[in-house]
Amino acid sequence: MPIAVTCNQCQFTVTVKDELAGKQGKCPKCRSIMIVSPTTRTTQRAADPSPTAPLSRTAVARPTSDVASAAGPAARAIQSATTSERRPRSPGATAVTPTAPVPLGRDQALAQVLAGFHGEIPQRGPTPTYLLGILLTSLFMVALPVIYVALIAVACWGVYLHMVHDVGLLNLVHSGWGAVTMLLVYLSPLFVGGILLVFMIKPLFARPAHGRRTRSFTRNAEPVLFALVDKICAVVNAPVPKRIDVNCDVNASASFRRGWLSAIVGNDLVLTIGMPLASGLSVQQFAGVLAHEFGHFSQGAGMRLTYVIRSINFWFLRVVYQRDSWDQWLANSARGVDLRVAWVLYLAQLCVWLVRQLLWALMMLGHVVTGFMLRQMEFDADRYEAHLAGSDTFESTARQLMLLSVAYQGAQSDAGLFYREGRLPDNLPKLMVANIKQIPEEARSKLNEVIETSKTGWFDSHPANKDRIAAAQELNAAGVFHSTLPARVLFSDFVATSRGVTYDFYCGIFGSRLKPDELHPVDDLIQRRGQDQQAGEARKRFFGGLFNTLRPWPLTFNFPTAPENAAATKQQLDAARREMLAAAPAYRTAFASYDDADTTIVQSQQLARLMTARVRIQRDHFQRQYASEVECREARDMAAGTQSQLAARLEPFEVSAGARLCAAIELLHEPRVGSRIAACDRKRNECSDLLPLVSKIQYGLPEILELRNAHAVLAALGGHLQGNEKNESLRARIRAAMDLVRERLLSVRASFFHIPYPFEHAKEHLTVGEFLLAEVPMSDDLGAIYRASDSLFAGVMSLYVRTIDRLCLIAEEVEAVVGFQPLDFPAAS
Repeated sequence: MPIAVTCNQCQFTVTVKDELAGKQGKCPKCRSIMIVSPTTRTTQRAADPSPTAPLSRTAVARPTSDVASAAGPAARAIQSATTSERRPRSPGATAVTPTAPVPLGRDQALAQVLAGFHGEIPQRGPTPTYLLGILLTSLFMVALPVIYVALIAVACWGVYLHMVHDVGLLNLVHSGWGAVTMLLVYLSPLFVGGILLVFMIKPLFARPAHGRRTRSFTRNAEPVLFALVDKICAVVNAPVPKRIDVNCDVNASASFRRGWLSAIVGNDLVLTIGMPLASGLSVQQFAGVLAHEFGHFSQGAGMRLTYVIRSINFWFLRVVYQRDSWDQWLANSARGVDLRVAWVLYLAQLCVWLVRQLLWALMMLGHVVTGFMLRQMEFDADRYEAHLAGSDTFESTARQLMLLSVAYQGAQSDAGLFYREGRLPDNLPKLMVANIKQIPEEARSKLNEVIETSKTGWFDSHPANKDRIAAAQELNAAGVFHSTLPARVLFSDFVATSRGVTYDFYCGIFGSRLKPDELHPVDDLIQRRGQDQQAGEARKRFFGGLFNTLRPWPLTFNFPTAPENAAATKQQLDAARREMLAAAPAYRTAFASYDDADTTIVQSQQLARLMTARVRIQRDHFQRQYASEVECREARDMAAGTQSQLAARLEPFEVSAGARLCAAIELLHEPRVGSRIAACDRKRNECSDLLPLVSKIQYGLPEILELRNAHAVLAALGGHLQGNEKNESLRARIRAAMDLVRERLLSVRASFFHIPYPFEHAKEHLTVGEFLLAEVPMSDDLGAIYRASDSLFAGVMSLYVRTIDRLCLIAEEVEAVVGFQPLDFPAAS
């Protein structure tokens, strides 16, 4: 009896034979995995699993997790029953999507994962030309450190020749200033050469950065994961790793466990798995990523030579860019002595700079030469991934990895916001998964557009995603491993491991002083964030998307009470809603000009300060361009005048919005209205806590914006400091800007010290001033002042928006109770 199967991705329906019940195959339209729902007869037969298809009862009960029956022949049977040729896939289509977590036991998961393997991937050794190219590239990279050592030898020889052959300079003049001058002439090259040799030799003994905290798995603890890794290594013909580590990166890597020693002798490998990576992929996608990493090690000698190449590249990066206390000592010494002596130190700095420029040229040449071969090795490793998991799954994985990276960045940003409230989420991988659902379709489309337009550069060690996907699709590989299980089933306790690597990640930031009990359940934080998002949506509806933080929204009271005449207040609410609706189009147009004038004010102040500092301005960083300080001042004054003129056009909407919000909050305190609102007393208290903070922000908004402007000026001046360290005019402007920013920091922070923090916080009895800035930095710490001003301004604006969000959510509920629907504002033209 034929069975109709509908694709979950594109809703395409296809009819297949009933003997394929319980199997999976690819949608002929979008090539996503489709599960054929089993009939009653199929389910009964599967209850007694055969040796060739060891299905568990759990798997039968949940056919979407049926991996044991996902054999390659079955998948190809469905495909051949529906289409006879490969069809183009739409950009961004997902080939394999992990299903919901299945409560599998360890033995069940092991059986289902291993049952997903069918067949062998074609083995193809690297061509002689490929190996010869890698060998020549490696020889070139090895020659670069040899050149560096040769430069040290030349410098030593030059110092020696001067010391031996120019000693006669000391006999030219025997007394007076002439003798002193000759002594300086003789000793200066020795001093400069000695400093140069020290700066050239110390990178040879520089220690690499200390590694992060690591935690490792054992075979007894994670048998399913180790079994999958062993099987992939056997299929790929790569050595089995001696150890498996986990961390909190959206990445997986296989490396030599003991560095150079492992690269030279034996196959001592360590596999590192990022738990965020595992949390967002299916087992099939995850296995493909591992196959890529092990594919590198199946390249044998090529991988070892590549290790040499990468090690030398990283060493050159340290030599060229790393600065330490010795560099600071040389710079400070040159500025701290008389010019008649300092010229020797300046000459030493010049020599060190010239050597580093030469090394930079060698490094960039090395990147160009090695980039091509490294990209070829990536293509070769991609071949293993495509043959193991399938060409379509390769593409879906590439797109999913970009999505995971964006979601993980959002999770780290969320963690920073939670940290401000004294809470750190205990599970970053889970927070990342929650963020995936929050990524809008426009952003997803943009990510796909980035992939489709990506290009490979000369210095890239990895090909562009577009080229990699095209190469994988050209293989047209069906894959020898299929599974729709989430990669989480590979781990005995995925949640505990995710929490462990999250704690390790925080320890890398905060050090050992962080205690595990300082972390908070991520589910609670996700729920709170969801509530904040709902409030944010209420604010968008309430203001029609026109709320902004550049203008105050006038409120008529700080502490609301019940209205004397509820009917009149309801009429005021109705009138304010109609006035908002009528004033919205004019407000949208006027505020666009107001915002543009605000940009002019900020950038004219930045450019004016830079012009007084006499530096070469990086004009591509500015939207506005002015020829002189006079033009900057004129532009600023004109923009301020424009804002004053626009105020009359902006106020009708703002006044009516404030009146509407106040009327709704007053009605909340009316007994008959309040009785129809859930948790009314709590919401009344919340309004009483929030309104003083809103009023304070609105009243102090001009001063807060002045802090923002001063911070922007400091940012512009500091951004031009590199390369202009000796520009005293610039340094003086920076010091003045620091003083102004710090003065405004103190003033703004002090204005919030009497207001209690209105939201939940791990620390009780916290004021808003303490929340915004724990302590004011020292007056001579540029970086600390910059970060503090940035943090304080962002914190004030975040609190402003958050308080308005909550008030709008409450106001909408009141309006619904008294019979009003959300306003339908006209869309922007």
